[in-house]
Amino acid sequence: MKTLSLDLTPVTLEKLFQDGTCLTFSYDYVPPQLNYEMNLKHEFKHKNHLKNAWVVSKVATLSFDSYPAPFQFFSNGVLIHNFDPTKDNSIQFKRIERMLSLHGYKIKEVYGPQTQFEFFAYDKFLRQISEYAVLKYSPESHLEAVKIPDKKTFVQNCFAKGQVLLTSSKTSKIDPFVRDYIALFDDGSFYVSEDYSNLNPITDPSIPSHFRKEYPDFYFLKRRYVPQDYLAALDEKAKSFDWYLPSKETVAKETPKREFSETALKDVTEYMKTLFNGRKCISVTNPKIKDGDYIPEHDTYVLFDDGKLVISNALEELTAIYLIKSIMNSFPKMVPHTSYVPPYYIDFIYREVEKTQKTAREIYIEMLKQKAKHLKKELEIAHHKALEIAAKMVGFKNFKEALKITERNARHAIEKEQDAKAYALKRGKDYVLEQYKAWRRKADI
Repeated sequence: MKTLSLDLTPVTLEKLFQDGTCLTFSYDYVPPQLNYEMNLKHEFKHKNHLKNAWVVSKVATLSFDSYPAPFQFFSNGVLIHNFDPTKDNSIQFKRIERMLSLHGYKIKEVYGPQTQFEFFAYDKFLRQISEYAVLKYSPESHLEAVKIPDKKTFVQNCFAKGQVLLTSSKTSKIDPFVRDYIALFDDGSFYVSEDYSNLNPITDPSIPSHFRKEYPDFYFLKRRYVPQDYLAALDEKAKSFDWYLPSKETVAKETPKREFSETALKDVTEYMKTLFNGRKCISVTNPKIKDGDYIPEHDTYVLFDDGKLVISNALEELTAIYLIKSIMNSFPKMVPHTSYVPPYYIDFIYREVEKTQKTAREIYIEMLKQKAKHLKKELEIAHHKALEIAAKMVGFKNFKEALKITERNARHAIEKEQDAKAYALKRGKDYVLEQYKAWRRKADI
């Protein structure tokens, strides 16, 4: 279908909403002009009927798992997108048409950028559509709790209209290794195992937000958290279709372990001899970013206390510039001395760091122990019980599970703990007891 031009004005915006209902706006996004923060979990957390239920929108029936949405679709068949006009978008449109048809909708008119310059204008217009929709449809009064169906009904509904389970399919480019904790269908339905979801402070950064970023060509509707056995049942049902990829074949599609030649090992060994010369690595945990949205990852850079900054040469130039700027904002007195190395150098450097100083994992476990010590005193309970509670407060099943936290997760967990502590102190509250009370309220729902 041919993409047409649209007059991107306030008049056009109002007419779009007069002629149809916007089905794809992000219902949990609140524009700045409302001057308050809406969090769906907090809106409903004290209502008992939300137990074993999903919070859904009566209006945004195709709301996406990201903001801004890649496109906006109205009930009268109007589709507005901001796809790059210099690229072939035929595959994207086929996926959109497939997704909409499975939900009972058909595209009648398509509007989007005709030139690269217009691309940014349409991107802004899509945001305005979402903001307008939030104001028009009053999210608080148009949300409802829907009981999670039983496992059998859930599986039947997922395959009722010929949906393809992409995470168990040989027809998609998605790594089937994620099928144990994520289920993505070609109608956009997005389900995540409760065992991996951790809605508390500890959240694996690769699940599911990073998963979504790795596959930008796919469109994810609002994620829903389900028991682990629901996902297992979906995979079992998928076996009856010809597009199914057997689990034994997924091994070959997993990311292979990195192997290094003797030359590469020698090169990095020689490099590290000069690198570890009285320096202390301070990027074991992420530097606190004071400006910008970019959060550097553990596997892209190494920062030392004297300003020595080692960056993976696989990092995009613009991202590397943003990283350097962020570090300078975090450490005003530091003058970064930057060098670029092959990606595998970063892995070896951090392995060497573990031999000489505390890792993020060790730092975080120590934080949990200190928190348990505080709980033991305040609640007058046994030390081992305090450890279990300290672990459960941040999303682990028990303290034993907390000890298995990965290095990357620990980095993000430390940052969240520091932010929560600073916020509590600013309000004159006891950080640990405040967190304990919040956990108890949630546990009692």
